[in-house]
Amino acid sequence: MTKKRNVLFIMLLLLVCSMVKAQEESPVGKFSAIARLGVTIANLSGNKIVANGGDLDSKNKVGFLGGADVEYRVSKDLAVGLGVYSAQQGFRYPDFSTPSPKNDVPTSVGYHDYHVNLHFLNVPLYVKGYLFDGFAVMTGLQAGFFINSKESFEATEMTSNKDGSTTYGETTSYKGDYDCKKMDWSIPVGISYEYMNVILDARYHFGLTNISKTDVSMKNKTFTVTVGYRFPL
Repeated sequence: MTKKRNVLFIMLLLLVCSMVKAQEESPVGKFSAIARLGVTIANLSGNKIVANGGDLDSKNKVGFLGGADVEYRVSKDLAVGLGVYSAQQGFRYPDFSTPSPKNDVPTSVGYHDYHVNLHFLNVPLYVKGYLFDGFAVMTGLQAGFFINSKESFEATEMTSNKDGSTTYGETTSYKGDYDCKKMDWSIPVGISYEYMNVILDARYHFGLTNISKTDVSMKNKTFTVTVGYRFPL
């Protein structure tokens, strides 16, 4: 029985030691790499259309994010990092209709599943301050390089009849490009928690660049949540 207890104690001690070692953050003066995967919740500020008898603001759209960072631990309380992320951003509209009269006949067009996907390659340069027990805050400057876009929706012509009924025409689908500027700058501000090399990270990105090519100023506003794993280099 004593031998079994000794073996169990040694195994428990080894497990605790391995957990303590795994909980250690990146050593001072060393580089590490962080692989990340997560989601984006994105929209554009100032983005609205005239619909449903008034102004309709765009809504948040959920997308995916993946990439990696290289971090350098400057001191116990400070680290600097550079990341490269492929991010799906953009916006969407809830279903809406716009008037489109024909020959004095009350006709409108209804839009369904209207969304715009904006694909960016984001490169953040950031400073991270470690607070306590794996918690850290960060901020920096992020450059976003526009890769491609897709605008899509379904449109149905609707005619209001004199008896109050509605006649629905044929539904057509549209897919095309959404024109925007090729460069986007933003300021990320976030918080993270690290445990056993696993990092949970949440950031909000304050858009600085008007990415619209129209007269209306529209800036990216994006919230990201990622899970990462740190690899010592």
